[in-house]
Amino acid sequence: MDIKLVAIDMDGTLLNDSGEVSHNTVEALRQAKKRGIEIILSTGRVLKSATYFSDMLGLKNYIIASNGAIVSDKNSNIILKMPLDCETIKKIVEIAIEENIYFHFYNDDTYFSNKYIKEIDKYYNSSKERLKGQNIKFELFEDIDEVLRRDIEIYKFLFMDDDLEKLNKVKKKLSIISDITLSKSGINNIEITNKNASKGHALKYVSELLKIDKSQIMSIGDNDNDIPMLETAGISVAMGNAEKHIKEIADYVTKTNNEDGVAYAFRKFILE
Repeated sequence: MDIKLVAIDMDGTLLNDSGEVSHNTVEALRQAKKRGIEIILSTGRVLKSATYFSDMLGLKNYIIASNGAIVSDKNSNIILKMPLDCETIKKIVEIAIEENIYFHFYNDDTYFSNKYIKEIDKYYNSSKERLKGQNIKFELFEDIDEVLRRDIEIYKFLFMDDDLEKLNKVKKKLSIISDITLSKSGINNIEITNKNASKGHALKYVSELLKIDKSQIMSIGDNDNDIPMLETAGISVAMGNAEKHIKEIADYVTKTNNEDGVAYAFRKFILE
């Protein structure tokens, strides 16, 4: 099988539950890179976080971040971006405040929230200590206009709540907004991006730049925001920890993110 490009989700896929890349996975990436395979991190995370891991792993490659709303090249130049417009942002924030649900949003290197950071520390990888090496900033705001006046490009919103009934109610309200895409990366969240942004669209964009055919692409993921990316690949791989409907649409199901599932897929389709 002539795989030339692999797109890998991060949370629940490349990273284990401790937020780390295992030794076996690092070694599999290293061997594949030596064979000339293009390895692209494709994540819902902020660009700065994805860049940190890409550099740490020695990939130095294209990066798809914020569910495809922003793409950077091998020299860390942003080559594609699809921010949310100001009116849409105001509508999203209005719904969040009406429903009293936690949310944050971000550009390429900063998280913005209207609640103190400890509110999200248990949910998300955003404490100052965890983000220290990634140089990601956190800003607290009171009024959304404070942020919008600064003409900051916002790529993604994340809503979080363990009350799934409340989450579904919020999702219904958000679905009325015509120019957004709704997805999720976990059972207790809603992710919101520009309607034209997806990991699949971004992967197609990068593969065309590299002149790599769909049949030569492998994608690996675990959740709903990975579906467009899985559908854009010749070989789609679902993690063993993925939800049932993700496994059903994938060509192959590998081991879990705590069992070196990415390394296992690399050995099956590339390294053997």
